[in-house]
Amino acid sequence: MFDQSAPPAAAGERIKSRTFVCIGPAPCEEDCAQLGDADYAARTRDELRCFARQIERHYPPRGSARVHSKWFDHDFGRYAEVVVSYDEDDGEAEEYALEVERDPKNVLARWDDQAIGEMAEWLFRCPRLEAAR
Repeated sequence: MFDQSAPPAAAGERIKSRTFVCIGPAPCEEDCAQLGDADYAARTRDELRCFARQIERHYPPRGSARVHSKWFDHDFGRYAEVVVSYDEDDGEAEEYALEVERDPKNVLARWDDQAIGEMAEWLFRCPRLEAAR
């Protein structure tokens, strides 16, 4: 889970503030775990890990950028998305986050072969992947 806390700053040291860009819970053209599903927590954790790794394969992080999951509160419960977080004063990392969001390589709309392989061991929880084969 995303940790927004920072260690205390030394006297006179500026605390770095982090911000983030939401990328999504899974590739945008794929089905994914839905809030309210009985197995939502388990499925979404696996999907988030695989999606974050897929992002990093195609867009290796730069600067202070970090690809990870973040949980959000909603009227119907907690849900998660993959985000790119970075230090606010790191222009290179901000450019990276916005590049991932734009996906100019067009590689984040569908699960890639490696992500499908990573999820194969729990296909029974992700029946939509069976059709992708």
